[in-house]
Amino acid sequence: MFDELVVAIDICELAQLKRSLAVARKNLATDGRITLLHVMSPLPGFIASQIDQKDRVLAWQSSQAVLDKIIASESLPPNTVGRLEVGSVYRKLIEVAGNNEGTAIIIASHTPGASNVLMGSVAAQVIKHAKCSVLVVRDRQLPLNVGS
Repeated sequence: MFDELVVAIDICELAQLKRSLAVARKNLATDGRITLLHVMSPLPGFIASQIDQKDRVLAWQSSQAVLDKIIASESLPPNTVGRLEVGSVYRKLIEVAGNNEGTAIIIASHTPGASNVLMGSVAAQVIKHAKCSVLVVRDRQLPLNVGS
C-alpha cells in the first residue's frame, strides 16, 4: 500500500482512466492521497505568440474543470487533488512524485508499437528515471509467444 499515488491522466484520452483508478484504489493506504496529474505540452514560441492570453486561461480552466469532474464522479478519497502542469510528461510525473518511499506513479500504457521501439514511450521513460515505484496499466494483455 502506498501513502500517495500520482496517477497520470490525459484528459484528451480517458479510455484508460477507469482501469488506472481501479489500480489506484487497490494500492492506496487508508487515508492515502491520490493526485491526478495532467501534463500539457508547452506550445512552441511561434504558436504561443499567436494565442491570446485569455484563450490560454480558458484552456487551463477547462482542463481543471475536467479534473474536478473526474474527482467528483469517480468516488475518490476526499483528499484527492487534480493537478495541471506544463512541460515534459515524464519529467513532471517524476517531479510531482518525488523520492518518497510511500509514493508510486500509476501510468497507463498502450501496447507497444513500432514508434515506441524507435522513440520510446512516456511509461518507459518514467520507469527508467523514477526513484519511486511505478505501476503500469496496459490497455490490453500482450499475447504470450510461447515457442513454436
